[in-house]
Amino acid sequence: ISSFARPVRMSQGSQIMLDDLIHVLSVSELRSAAVSPDLRDRLVTAAEKCDRIKSLSNSYFTCYAHETNQPVARSGQIRSLWISEMAGHVPGYAQYRLQLFSGLLFDNHYEYQRGIAADRLGLEVAHPRLEATLRTYVTGAVRDLPLLFAGWFWLAVALVLALRPGRGIFSMPVRALGVSSAAYVLGYLPLMPTTDYRYVYWPAIAGTLGLLLAWVGRGTSAPEGDNGAKDMTVDQPTRSKDGSPSASAGAEGASSTA
Repeated sequence: ISSFARPVRMSQGSQIMLDDLIHVLSVSELRSAAVSPDLRDRLVTAAEKCDRIKSLSNSYFTCYAHETNQPVARSGQIRSLWISEMAGHVPGYAQYRLQLFSGLLFDNHYEYQRGIAADRLGLEVAHPRLEATLRTYVTGAVRDLPLLFAGWFWLAVALVLALRPGRGIFSMPVRALGVSSAAYVLGYLPLMPTTDYRYVYWPAIAGTLGLLLAWVGRGTSAPEGDNGAKDMTVDQPTRSKDGSPSASAGAEGASSTA
């Protein structure tokens, strides 16, 4: 896809590092950061603005002065500063990342994007009525079924599927779906850019499919391997009409004794 569409590289990793620098380092530390004066001023201004508007994540878009639809400027300096500073701020970094992760699990938001965000290509919604119908459906579900939009719920479903997939015919794919979705959620702990619901899409889909397969496969048994019941059977010796062992059985016994 990239070879045909040729998308602009936006340096998502640098945006995440900006979050860490702005929220882990103090303003005084940012003022003395070993970066260019322009980047230093932007970091200080962003930290003060984030503190003022109580923005905890996605700082590149909410607090940081940047050029619209352009890659993160001076990403190399940001990366170098992050590497040098986070090693000396491990407790603060861990606390900040845990705070963000708890937001994803218990206080996520942004369940629906209305329309299309303004872009330089002039893209617009082709069918506004269908978009309005979808918006009503999603926002109504958020209001009436909030559990389905809770990150902790899908993480719990993933752990149950991974640890207790059942004994049905679909137990292996059920476990695989549980492990996959749990790893997906937990993988955001060190690098989650914001607490949007979109970061729980796959766990929600995998959890729903896993529960469905576990329900369909209930009451069945998993297929046996090559060493199944066939290897567990024991040939019983046959007997002749007078009750004595048959000749074939005796021959087999003699050969086994030999």
